[in-house]
Amino acid sequence: MAQAVGSLKRRLETVLDEFRRARATWHEISTDGFSVANQLVNATIQSRYVEEPAYWHPALLQEFPNVVHAYHDKMQYIIKQHHEKLDSLVQKMAKQHDKMKQQVAELRAISKRLSDLQGESFVQSIPLYRTCPMIVYVDRAAAIVAMYTNEMTTMESLLGGKGFTSAKSREEGLTFLSTWINHPSINDGVIQEFDDLCRIEIYDKVTSGT
Repeated sequence: MAQAVGSLKRRLETVLDEFRRARATWHEISTDGFSVANQLVNATIQSRYVEEPAYWHPALLQEFPNVVHAYHDKMQYIIKQHHEKLDSLVQKMAKQHDKMKQQVAELRAISKRLSDLQGESFVQSIPLYRTCPMIVYVDRAAAIVAMYTNEMTTMESLLGGKGFTSAKSREEGLTFLSTWINHPSINDGVIQEFDDLCRIEIYDKVTSGT
């Protein structure tokens, strides 16, 4: 029995470490995506010049009658390139999000196995390491994944027709970019609390050899 519980605890430690890495990778990809999003917003705003007759000098239009159409085509191509690159990065973020969901499923499986071995009261109220029972790890990880689920919805909306490519001014574009970089659905304080809990409950204990 003790050996089986020890094995489950080691699996828990591995899953939680993988969970932390998936979140870190998600944020790294998001940071990389910000510069692409900025380029997309800039290109979108520049494309609006086609709609501004005052931007085009009459002499230029007389000399090059197709210049507005050519500029429009060029900017649409640039916008498409930036959008596709950003979409690719969001898909990579989605893969990390899928990993997080799978890791929570593994935490639930570990919890179920502990319940089978030790009873549900063990999962709900008996400290697995120092102070926290297994259910704390499951519930808090699940709550964190829910944040990323909401954030992925926001990311996908920014890629949609009412997102970056709808920006009509620099101010509106900056609002979209601020949403991208600040991740309004993700509570950094809650996540830091969870990471601190894992460090104190598990990793400090593991590294100290106690």
